[in-house]
Amino acid sequence: MREPKGVRHINGGVRNVNGGVQLLYEFENGYGASVIKLPFSYGGSRGLWELAITHGDTLCYDTPITNNTIGYLTEDGVDELLDKIEALPVKMELLTDGN
Repeated sequence: MREPKGVRHINGGVRNVNGGVQLLYEFENGYGASVIKLPFSYGGSRGLWELAITHGDTLCYDTPITNNTIGYLTEDGVDELLDKIEALPVKMELLTDGN
């Protein structure tokens, strides 16, 4: 998979997990992605990828791209989604002072 502009792999980018591989991406807009290919992931047994959008350290299910994980992706499909995630506007969150 190619790397879109501005991407930063976390922890070297690739982790071996549960008999497969996980790639972690983080973008300047605060979003990122966890991209996995595992024996039990959606498409993993066929050599395809599954992608989940992240925001900070948590999975994010409220973007215009998807409200779930996306499976059965080719490398080109992952690249297209990474470009879309990178292009999302910065998510403004309500900040409170604890009161």
